[in-house]
Amino acid sequence: MKFFTEAGPLALAFAAVTLLSACGSDPKPVAAAAPAPAPVVAPAPAPVMDPMADASNACETAVAASFTKARGHAKDQLTFNDTQRKATATRAPGVISATGGATYTKAGKPVKVTYTCTYNATSAKVTASRWK
Repeated sequence: MKFFTEAGPLALAFAAVTLLSACGSDPKPVAAAAPAPAPVVAPAPAPVMDPMADASNACETAVAASFTKARGHAKDQLTFNDTQRKATATRAPGVISATGGATYTKAGKPVKVTYTCTYNATSAKVTASRWK
């Protein structure tokens, strides 16, 4: 007890720091670990524009709608033949001509259908279509 009554304030502070360090208490603040940086995600690639495929797809959709409307039967649905699809650019800017073939079943037998179509790539619309 004699130490506490005779020691000055500096000695008492040193003793307190020594005791706190020995107990595992560190008077210095500990810096928190920095969070890991967020991973950089590359943007998705832009879809590849293919006006010829767009023309064929749009024409087949238009022909199928016209065919179903003319035939009036849901069972008379066209099955398009991918190997007969053909799209070519015309002399008019942005205009594509598409042709192809399809089949449907009538009285248990396949019936062939051919189609022609004009597609405007600028407006992304079919401007004319015909099937027979």
